[in-house]
Amino acid sequence: MSSNDERDWPLGEVLEGARNRLLLSRKEVARQAGISDTLLQTYERGYELRRGIRFDANPSPEKVAAVARVLQLDVVETLGLAGLSVRGNPNQEHDTEEAYLGLEAYFDALKRTKGTEAARAAVNRLYAVLNAAPNAAPDRDTG
Repeated sequence: MSSNDERDWPLGEVLEGARNRLLLSRKEVARQAGISDTLLQTYERGYELRRGIRFDANPSPEKVAAVARVLQLDVVETLGLAGLSVRGNPNQEHDTEEAYLGLEAYFDALKRTKGTEAARAAVNRLYAVLNAAPNAAPDRDTG
């Protein structure tokens, strides 16, 4: 990130620093995170130029979280650097939103590495577990 950037954008410095520390190219991080290298560059700079007009980065929580995981960064802290937050208690270690993002990234990675059918089967197993959970203990409130 260049020192002449007008916008205070701590996310960019952290992403670029972690990427350099891990000796990964922007293209490789973007590929692993499932985003374009142009979008990752926007996240690192804090802005993008379109036809000479500067637009501030408007990061998506899901994509920032995916990049954070690739770069081995804490997801909640990284979202905070982007001006984003997870719902619920930000101090809660296993927040629901982070769990959702983790599952989404897992299924995306499974689809890329093992194929669509393997990802679909994993989703179906998860639904079966979730649907079985309410029946796991009898309803004690019989009215």
